[in-house]
Amino acid sequence: MNSNLIKNYFKDIFSFSLKDNFFLYNLRTIAVMMVIGAHVFNVSKSLAIDRLYILSKTFEFSVDILFVLAGFFSSTYFFKNGLNKKSVYHFFIQRVIKILPIYFFAFFVYYSVIEKEYKKLLEITKFYNTNEINHLLVIFKTKLDYFWGDLFFISNYMPDRIINVGWNISAIVQCYLVLIFLMWLANQNKNISRLYFWAFVYLLVTIIRFSYYYIDLEKIFFYTHTRLDSFIVGVIVAEILNNEGLKDKLKNILNNKIINYLLYAFFIISFYIIIIFYDQNFTFWNYVIRFNYNNLFLLVIIIYVYFLKDDLFLHKLLNFPYFTFLSKMSYTLFLLHEFFSIMLLKNYSFQFNNEFDVWKFYFVLLIFSFIMGYFFYMIFEQPFLILKRNIKINK
Repeated sequence: MNSNLIKNYFKDIFSFSLKDNFFLYNLRTIAVMMVIGAHVFNVSKSLAIDRLYILSKTFEFSVDILFVLAGFFSSTYFFKNGLNKKSVYHFFIQRVIKILPIYFFAFFVYYSVIEKEYKKLLEITKFYNTNEINHLLVIFKTKLDYFWGDLFFISNYMPDRIINVGWNISAIVQCYLVLIFLMWLANQNKNISRLYFWAFVYLLVTIIRFSYYYIDLEKIFFYTHTRLDSFIVGVIVAEILNNEGLKDKLKNILNNKIINYLLYAFFIISFYIIIIFYDQNFTFWNYVIRFNYNNLFLLVIIIYVYFLKDDLFLHKLLNFPYFTFLSKMSYTLFLLHEFFSIMLLKNYSFQFNNEFDVWKFYFVLLIFSFIMGYFFYMIFEQPFLILKRNIKINK
């Protein structure tokens, strides 16, 4: 019996329910792979490989995907369980169990690495010094000085952080807190359509993003009140998919062939705009319009795929269930892929002389991350996820 329990424990990551929305899981997997790609391809800037550098910038779209999915899954929870003290308490207990264990492990790992490298550089400066070394010392010291931002999930408002991608986790945790208030507010307006309410919130956040364009461009990327728009789009998707009357209307609209052809054209154009096109001179587009276009694309494609007929090849392709295990460990990969990258670079000699070298390292890192991610997932996520599944709400 014990051997069966152990087998089931290790097989659990590969299990899935046919009721699951696999497209959303696949989308999360793609987003994390894009995050890894954005970090790897960023090295191409120093190599003057424009094509890869453009990919590193357009792959930032992955962050929008993660915020939309976070908004969708969190609001769907409250649509199913209602908004009350018990459901809010249960929601945050689940989030704590899901987020904290592997997050604090990642914090400990990165803090140890940064502190060790910082001390090494200090020793080197006793005998040898350059501008590059001083620049690195400033970066490492800033990270170490603001370590508490990671611990209190406010690292997105700090000059730097221990976990590079930790700003994303901080912003999403803050979005959870904002969501509770906004959902309570939405419930107070019985005479106003909830969709109108969320559309107003989205417009408000867009105006804030626009105002920050004239204040500080970098703040647009990190701050919660400038990234809340993608999260709200996820809430809007959940509102639509939990409204039976609206679902029926959309289903009838999407059965129209002309509408389908227009949507195919929209998807093709969007692929070019989001993934291929990037011009650093178009700052207003890059920092304001592009975010909203990404949100529109995600809103449309998630709803469209939801209503696709099961027998269509496209539906089967986008809802392929056998990569669900990658989605399950996507959070681990998201937090630790830079550590896996450090492991590879320290133990193996990789050359970055051309575009092929960068692509080669990217795919090696992906494979290595999937392998290492599985073991870290089993140790730091799986036990707590099992605990999370066993927590029930007493309504």
